[in-house]
Amino acid sequence: MGSKAQRQNQYLIRLMIKKARHEKRGWNTDGLAREIAYVSGEKARPTFNTGRIADERMKRYTSSDD
Repeated sequence: MGSKAQRQNQYLIRLMIKKARHEKRGWNTDGLAREIAYVSGEKARPTFNTGRIADERMKRYTSSDD
């Protein structure tokens, strides 16, 4: 299976190959370029709320506007 670093590198290489193939065909590669930036560490992934904070039913309990 390989180490974590090997798997991450393999994923990055496959993304780069896929991006090159899409560019050759003239397809949009914005999403692939963004994922490559995330994987290579050039850009941090956006954060998002999870759990109780993200639950619409709990808005009145977690709101700090009171």
